[in-house]
Amino acid sequence: MADLAADSTVVVVGRVLKQETVVEDIPYTLSTLEVQEPLHPTPLATAVNQPALSKSSIPTTVVIRQLGTSDMSETPSPILNADGTGYLVFIRPTELPGEAAAQFYVTGGDAGIFTKGADGVFMHKVGPVNDNIPAQITKEEISALK
Repeated sequence: MADLAADSTVVVVGRVLKQETVVEDIPYTLSTLEVQEPLHPTPLATAVNQPALSKSSIPTTVVIRQLGTSDMSETPSPILNADGTGYLVFIRPTELPGEAAAQFYVTGGDAGIFTKGADGVFMHKVGPVNDNIPAQITKEEISALK
């Protein structure tokens, strides 16, 4: 998990407010995520050429860009849902030109997506669970990463 944080510039808890599809060469889903709580683990952004965003500089919403749409039978990683689901996501800037420069990618594809479960536990329900990506995690465990 520390590696995932090191490859991210932001870790946030939130929910998707709205989504839109943009088609460039291929379709992308843009999910506007309401940031309910930013987290700031120690290794944040230590493995990327971008600074970590401070808690005070994180906007109230972020746009997350994902390859594909929810209508597609296969996507590289699951598309976030705009159904009120709570998420904990590890993200980093797209580094794309124009408007897309202000958008974010999920770090590690499905590795950076956790859905909110009961009692403040976030579940990693997508992709294989391995030693580096636990099946569940709490905000406190993320904040305590070293």
